[in-house]
Amino acid sequence: MSSNRSIISSFIGLSSINVLNIIVPIITMPYLSRVLTPSGYGIFLLFSSIYIFAFILIDYSSNIYAVREIAGVVEKEKEQKIYARVQSVRFFFSIISFFLSLAYISLTQTNSINISFLVLNVFMAIVGYYLTAPWYHQGKQDMTILAVSSLVARSLQLIIIYFLVKSVDDLDIAIVSISLVFLVTGTFSYLFRRCRKGIKEKVSLKNIYPDLKSGFDSFIGDFAPNLYSNLPPLLIGLFTSPALFANYSLSMRLINIAGSFQLMLAKAIYPSVVKGDFSLGNMALINVISGAFPVILILLLGDAIINVFLGSGYSDVALYLKYLSPSIIFASLLYSLSYGYFFPKKLDGLFRNISLLVSAISAVIGYLLIYKVGVIGAIIMFIMARFLFVVFYSYNFFKLNKK
Repeated sequence: MSSNRSIISSFIGLSSINVLNIIVPIITMPYLSRVLTPSGYGIFLLFSSIYIFAFILIDYSSNIYAVREIAGVVEKEKEQKIYARVQSVRFFFSIISFFLSLAYISLTQTNSINISFLVLNVFMAIVGYYLTAPWYHQGKQDMTILAVSSLVARSLQLIIIYFLVKSVDDLDIAIVSISLVFLVTGTFSYLFRRCRKGIKEKVSLKNIYPDLKSGFDSFIGDFAPNLYSNLPPLLIGLFTSPALFANYSLSMRLINIAGSFQLMLAKAIYPSVVKGDFSLGNMALINVISGAFPVILILLLGDAIINVFLGSGYSDVALYLKYLSPSIIFASLLYSLSYGYFFPKKLDGLFRNISLLVSAISAVIGYLLIYKVGVIGAIIMFIMARFLFVVFYSYNFFKLNKK
């Protein structure tokens, strides 16, 4: 019973953070795009995009290998040692991310951004995300503080944007609002761990090689899907009309929102699987059932919902969503197999190989399809990649469990 409560609490916390990260940009998008003008809003979005990739590097897949290590640990001394080791790795990549972010933004925005302002904002965001340490809270199945601090930070961002950002001259304030989200969340999380959990920040870069090595396979496997997920939209934006790109982009965003709850559910259950309190079969059943609801909704009411929600001019969104709907079920299965079996069993090398193979096959075929048929090619690539993940995961699962 206590395990079920931990799973529910963790899922609610992860989902709350995920929902906030989705809703706030949607709320602010119409306002900021108007008051900042296209050029100013582009710079604002640039900072958001850079931070996302910086955070992926900082995490170094600690959400996989580190969660596995700390799940079920009750000895405070052991917990502190694991925390210090993982945070040392994240600190190392925070430094790298800081300089890479500065280099990229300064090269692309040399005439738009003051260098001291650039340094300050990148520093605040990276320090904040480092202090957040989401892997620790996920592993301990205690996401309440992250949910609350995210709510406070996002509310502060909304107040800053709607009360202080009135024109493109206030672009600096809008950018600061992004950095503050991560700094506020990180500060609250740090104080909670320090005061309530007794966990201290102790960073040492002398002996991080074993941890770099242990997290390498999961990091490569976790990063490879960018070949078929995050790069195609950049290509689509170059070769299609703005209207067609908008329909494609919105459909991908909506399908990712629908699938994100299956991912949050798998992450919430993951520590319980590591501890032996939850089975792969139960995880798969819950994930598939939860994934079936958005699929049914899309197939039966997709056109009406899109028409009401987006208005005219977005009819292709409903069509693309119907094409993409099977990928939600595939995602439910691949998340269940990865978080319910491969990660708990420490099969990081196999996960890396499958991820690289699937991503490479999907990219080679998918980019050719994009060249030939445009948006539909990108959609086929996305569905194919998730399907191949399920096939390869299932094959290796049955192979390893063959009697």
